[in-house]
Amino acid sequence: MAQGDEVLSKADALMGRYRSFVAQHPQGEPVPDLEEDVPLLTEVVDESELMPQTPAALPDALQAEIEAELSAWLIEALPVAVTNASQHIIAELDAKATNDLLPRLRALIDDRCRRLDAPSL
Repeated sequence: MAQGDEVLSKADALMGRYRSFVAQHPQGEPVPDLEEDVPLLTEVVDESELMPQTPAALPDALQAEIEAELSAWLIEALPVAVTNASQHIIAELDAKATNDLLPRLRALIDDRCRRLDAPSL
């Protein structure tokens, strides 16, 4: 091995130690022709053949299937969602009533009781 090849070999080994990927083909394998790997797109597509983008342009049968699937899903999911939301609302109202309304009502009742117990002049 020539001295230049030895230096290059050591440099490659050093770089390989610090890089996880070295961009080269394994030795002995032919390098593929890059122009063969890249497809050439030349087909002209008529826009009228493309699928419509707006729901109004969907075929009636497909739109009916979508509506039926949505209705079925809502029939399943909506009652559970409403139940969960109503339980959350009830718990929140109960906490607010206990922490806010109840002390105010007790203060109002205590105030009225003091007025009734107070001697009138």
